[in-house]
Amino acid sequence: MSRFAGRHALVTGAGSGIGREVALGLAREGAAGVTCLDVDEAALETLSRELAEAGCNAVSIAGDAGDEETWDRTKREVSDAGLDLIINNAGIAQIKPVEETTLADWHRVVDVNLTSVFLSARYLFPLMRNGGSIVNVASVAALLGQSSTPAYIASKGGVVAFTRGLAVDYAHRRLRVNAVCPGPTDTPLLRRHFELLGDPDGARQHLENRIPLGRLLRAADVQPLILFLLSDEAAMISGATFVVDGGLSATFDYGGGLVQSEATAQ
Repeated sequence: MSRFAGRHALVTGAGSGIGREVALGLAREGAAGVTCLDVDEAALETLSRELAEAGCNAVSIAGDAGDEETWDRTKREVSDAGLDLIINNAGIAQIKPVEETTLADWHRVVDVNLTSVFLSARYLFPLMRNGGSIVNVASVAALLGQSSTPAYIASKGGVVAFTRGLAVDYAHRRLRVNAVCPGPTDTPLLRRHFELLGDPDGARQHLENRIPLGRLLRAADVQPLILFLLSDEAAMISGATFVVDGGLSATFDYGGGLVQSEATAQ
């Protein structure tokens, strides 16, 4: 029997990258319906066709995950069928040091990355009457330092902390809440980041050199972990944070990259 037979899911940031992979994975594993939220209407249209081809009822909601009105619309849209699974994946980043980050910049990133997770809980948890599973997509940047992205790292750190709080508060309702922290993943968001650095190919190569397994992650590398956490196989996992980053967060080097060498300690 398919892992998600008869279940209804919501995926934010579903138009591309990890969100898209998760939505398609849910459909392929028997989900009855997947509601996809994204700002990119064209991407949602394409995804809806693919979900329908997989035999899944697809609902598209074009809107900003950081805007409360979007969540009010979403609640009305999914209220009849109810919800069993939520994947909070919407995210943006701005590459600016603190002194160049305006308050508007800060609020924009925090609204999309963190406030959206709060709003999804506030508006949609009441619809999850039979328990369920929620996965919040954070980032390895929630656990490590990262330059020139103050709002991003703060918002993703907030997602990890908020996940733990939700897991405690809603355990009595049989809602499981977990966080996944992907490392650098080859998505449109990361490619835009490379472009802003002025040398996209060089930036990509530098980052790949820092990852022990030798390459950027792909969305398909992150999807299986998320699907596992959503499934009944993870029935006793809640309030946890999982890292999938090719070994990046396990490393320390002296600035020369992960070069194989021999050193003698004195």
